[in-house]
Amino acid sequence: MEYFWMRWGDNAEYNDYDSLDNVIDHLIDHYEITEVNWRPDGGFEVPGWRRLNYVSLFVGDKDAQIIRDLTPDEKEEIDDALLDFRRKKRNEQY
Repeated sequence: MEYFWMRWGDNAEYNDYDSLDNVIDHLIDHYEITEVNWRPDGGFEVPGWRRLNYVSLFVGDKDAQIIRDLTPDEKEEIDDALLDFRRKKRNEQY
């Protein structure tokens, strides 16, 4: 079985997610992330964050051993969800 693994910064522990939807929910519900910049070496950065800026995100086995990077479609799904959240957040301000 494959899991999505995410870690915020070098000092944090890896957390596993059983679906991409759970990753997206975590980004929005816990951090209110509205945008990410994908890194060519995997993971992403969050614009404006000074600490723990680099976030490792990959697909791995049950022991957090990397199997693969996210696919372009998976990255696009995250980007689309964050864009929807950004629009919703902006509309709530008015």
